[in-house]
Amino acid sequence: MSVAAVVHHLLPDAEIGGSPCPPVDRIEMVRDVEKVFSAAETGRTGFEWQAVHTADFNLADIGDGCTPDLLVVDAGTLVEARKQRMRHLLPAQVVMVMEVTSRGNAVDELPHPGTLRSPLTTGSGYARSGIPHYLLVDRDPRVARALLYADPDGGQGTYGMLAGVWDFGQAVELPEPFGVEISTKLWEPWKI
Repeated sequence: MSVAAVVHHLLPDAEIGGSPCPPVDRIEMVRDVEKVFSAAETGRTGFEWQAVHTADFNLADIGDGCTPDLLVVDAGTLVEARKQRMRHLLPAQVVMVMEVTSRGNAVDELPHPGTLRSPLTTGSGYARSGIPHYLLVDRDPRVARALLYADPDGGQGTYGMLAGVWDFGQAVELPEPFGVEISTKLWEPWKI
């Protein structure tokens, strides 16, 4: 049997769709955060947080589907999930999600500047699921800042406070329990 025949039998006849990969500058913003967590893990005794990518973050309990750019998880939880060969992480296992807006997803993630709709006032799947922290990097040229939301209200699906706001170029200082500083020196808004 030829390789082509094997592949033909493994793939269904239906069309396969997917989203385009994000641009390199957006990927690198996520990696900047991931590298800070990795350095803290190896350089600080007792630092328990790991930043991980996942394609399968289960918010099924609220009937929502989200694929954040990065998840921050307690190292022990991640080890246990790996041992159990879990397909996905659950909201109770995640302490922070990070999303970076792009021209295509900004309407869903953050409103046009000047409106009142935000994770503080409008339903968020992350807040409804009880994710303690939500780091949103808004690349809209009219905004160009990182926002940290905290204190989720699962019933309302909102966050109770804006725990930090940093313009691009300023260091993002994530408070405890993380206590890390992320350089945004190379972060830029998307091109108009």
